Amino acid sequence: MTAARIRLGSREVGEGETPYVIAEIGVNHEGSLDTAKQLIELAKKGGADAAKFQTYKAETLASKHSPAYWDTTKEATRSQYELFKKYDAFGAEEYTELARHCATWALTLSRRHLMMRRLTFLHRLCPSSKWPLQI
Repeated sequence: MTAARIRLGSREVGEGETPYVIAEIGVNHEGSLDTAKQLIELAKKGGADAAKFQTYKAETLASKHSPAYWDTTKEATRSQYELFKKYDAFGAEEYTELARHCATWALTLSRRHLMMRRLTFLHRLCPSSKWPLQI
């Protein structure tokens, strides 16, 4: 029986191949394009093959009345909407720039997108992304 193989970006992944490492950047850039680029560079220096971001808009993810589920002594934001709003600043221009930056560093840009209307645009930038999964 032949082991399953898939292509992620420019790499083939399967039995006997080097593991494909995805750096989860998420929203750890805190809305800063410069920080996002630094995290891409650190991911590559750390051995990653891809840098993964979360893409969403707070309006489509949480109610303005949804309460905090975290320790508010460490993060004072009182609602899920307010917290998500702090990190949803990136749009098409920023993700295009991040895709370019990833290419410069020989990384694949990936994303976990949380809203349908961004799927088409982001799929062009990130064909090997978490959703829809391509095998």
